[in-house]
Amino acid sequence: MAKDSAWGALLRRYGRIFSEAWRARHEMQGLPHTREEAQFLPPILEVLETPPPLLARMILWVVMLFFVVAVIWAIIGRTDIVATASGKIIPDDRIKVVQAAKPALFKKLECVTAIP
Repeated sequence: MAKDSAWGALLRRYGRIFSEAWRARHEMQGLPHTREEAQFLPPILEVLETPPPLLARMILWVVMLFFVVAVIWAIIGRTDIVATASGKIIPDDRIKVVQAAKPALFKKLECVTAIP
């Protein structure tokens, strides 16, 4: 019984801490930097604070949209006609025969049945 109350107290504590941090998340971010201001930050902060280029974001959105449309199309779409045909392939160029250099015979063929 003490174990359940310990876990409950721990989860309540972390839930309270998370909710307080969630309410104060906008205060912790600080002021946004312009692209020119971000150039004078230390290198790692410059990378983190500089927004990605518009073209890169647009390409990312187009690729994600393509995949979403492809998945929806694969779910909804149906194959209407399946055509099969018989025929023979007749090559136009040279034909090369592939065969073994020496004919061989089987001396022994070992096999095991998997059915008991």
